[in-house]
Amino acid sequence: MNQRPASDRPRVVLANDAVEERPARQKHQAGKAAVCNRETPEEQRARLQSQALRMKIFRQDESEAERSARLRDQALRQKALRHEESEAEKLARLWEHEESDAEKAARLREQALRQSSMRNEELEAEKVSRLREQSLRQRCLRNKEIDSENQTRLREQLVRQEDLRDNETEESNLSRLQDQSSRQENVRGRETREERIERAISVRFRHQINLFDENEQEGRVDHPEYMADYRATENEKEAAARREENRCRMELRRELEDQRERENEELRARDALDHGEIIPIENVEEEALRLQLMTERDRRGNPRTHRQACKEIVVEDRVHLHDCGDLTNICSECDAKHFAKEMPKDKKFQQCCAKGNVIIPPAKPCPEPLASLLQNRHPQVAQIYPLDIQEMD
Repeated sequence: MNQRPASDRPRVVLANDAVEERPARQKHQAGKAAVCNRETPEEQRARLQSQALRMKIFRQDESEAERSARLRDQALRQKALRHEESEAEKLARLWEHEESDAEKAARLREQALRQSSMRNEELEAEKVSRLREQSLRQRCLRNKEIDSENQTRLREQLVRQEDLRDNETEESNLSRLQDQSSRQENVRGRETREERIERAISVRFRHQINLFDENEQEGRVDHPEYMADYRATENEKEAAARREENRCRMELRRELEDQRERENEELRARDALDHGEIIPIENVEEEALRLQLMTERDRRGNPRTHRQACKEIVVEDRVHLHDCGDLTNICSECDAKHFAKEMPKDKKFQQCCAKGNVIIPPAKPCPEPLASLLQNRHPQVAQIYPLDIQEMD
């Protein structure tokens, strides 16, 4: 890289020396302006890029104290120069910096493109340090501003955001929401448990404040204590007006509900009438076609066993007889009776005792006189069931 000439190197001078060096500096700037007027846009862009790169390299090596001293001296030097200049020089300087709307838009567009290209080329560590430094600067500025300045800044920020969101397209809106969601997920993933609890408390408190403000604006306060205090302070005329308003509101709501119910009934009646008019119009061929379509649909959509079970039985003689055998098989574990076709391959039944895993205790003997009544041994059986005894005899 070519070295910069000695006259063009940045110099850090004190604020007291700024006034003494002013003529030489103006002469040097005039020479630079003449050189800049002769160079092409490509040469100017290359010169500015190399200058920015050199300044970046120079400022990487400086410490925090040197950086603070440099910024302080720069601010003092500018303040001293502005204080010493005359009114004509001030007007000339402002006139030089005055630009039209088109020039301002072009300058801002070029500046945005330059910043985006620089931020695309920077590393992750540089990006993190830049964002941290920017956040610290913003925090310091916001700590110094007063309440009126804070409100003005927030109002202007809200207006700018509304203008931007009114002009943005659907794709840009979707991309903005996705970026915002990803940023929130990253931030919430890095926060600790205490920060998460504090954020939840603040969100809950803000939500309660918003609800209270909305209820106050709409005239509907849901807090019982607030309502009790409010009704205790109102006089008889206000209470009567409030009751009348509530009565009118309830009557209007009931009328709307009745009207909605009548409309639903009319709709149901109209549907029933339309259905009743449609059914008789169908002739025999259309009915056969409808049944055929339904049969084909059932054949395609249901399994074979289900179709066979739902098949219409025309002749009872063609129905297949299902025989599961006699109830003669007895379980070897619990003596339960089963049908012959229910016998498994291992000859151990699962339905009754789970192959002997479930042990059912034997039944207790039936107490008297219930046992005598069940076995027809009780002397009063003939009086209780005379007809049954006669039939049995």
